[in-house]
Amino acid sequence: MMRNFGVLIVSNSWVAAAFAGIFGVLALRLPPFALFGSALVALVALREGWRRGAVVAVLAAVIVGGGWFWLGSRPGLAFPLVFALWPPLLVMAE
Repeated sequence: MMRNFGVLIVSNSWVAAAFAGIFGVLALRLPPFALFGSALVALVALREGWRRGAVVAVLAAVIVGGGWFWLGSRPGLAFPLVFALWPPLLVMAE
């Protein structure tokens, strides 16, 4: 089951960005979901390279930005948590 999910994520950047963005939007209300979105970005970056990981992160950031605009963030968080987690992942994937 997880192998099939991993193949789906790695096979298409749009699918990976959609899932990472959805988990990022969920992390606006429940911060542990940020780990799932970060894991998806890291999976793509480690398997396909940091450039494709950066594409996925940027596309997912657009989704998270839209969710942040509509939902707002939790009290005490000035910006979405995934924005602090994704750039170091891309640097480490290089």
